Amino acid sequence: MLDIGANYGEISLSLKYSEQSKIHLFEPNPHVRHYLDRSVSTHVNRKNIIVHSEVASDRAGSVEFVIDRKWSGTSSVVGEIEDSGFKGGGEQSYERLNLSTSTIDHCVGAASDRNLLFKIDVEGYERQVMHGMERTLRRSASFGGIVEFDRNSLQRANTDPDAFVAQLRTLGIVHVLLGGTLSDMKVPPDHCDLVIVSDERYLNGLMLLPNILRAMSPRRLRRALGGKS
Repeated sequence: MLDIGANYGEISLSLKYSEQSKIHLFEPNPHVRHYLDRSVSTHVNRKNIIVHSEVASDRAGSVEFVIDRKWSGTSSVVGEIEDSGFKGGGEQSYERLNLSTSTIDHCVGAASDRNLLFKIDVEGYERQVMHGMERTLRRSASFGGIVEFDRNSLQRANTDPDAFVAQLRTLGIVHVLLGGTLSDMKVPPDHCDLVIVSDERYLNGLMLLPNILRAMSPRRLRRALGGKS
């Protein structure tokens, strides 16, 4: 399993995995990672979990990463993300760090020939992440994943949203998840989740997604896809 933009691990660490599973968590925010590491250290599958501090990208190098000290979930490469009312009370503040980047293909390596479950939520940097994991997807026995789609955030990262969707469709079968329903609409709305799978047959299992997301647990999705993650 790959959790790219793991934050505190509220999704990935919410269940017990099989002994054969490998779990890769990508979280570059050092303030959050302190707590993520503590949670991993007490998890029953801690020996199977690897925490990566690099920014997942399309190449190795470095990039400016903006840490949102008020709401960690909007820390990103795309710059400051303004509060539209969801961040709660208190003053907004940001911190900028120059952080190393790497690719999923490099970090995952030989583990990429397994059945793969992934989640990507990186506030507009999704195209770069996907470009850096194409080899992993192509080598996987099967895969299914959820990718956040937000037109404004993608454009801030110099990504054409529609070209990004076209890129995803060269890798797998893409559907839109909106309001608890999967749709094969060609042009996604401004904000939604995209579901990408390697085989059309997996979509029946992926209809469980709304309940899974509410429960913050990917276990049923992993079972629906069949095999190890």
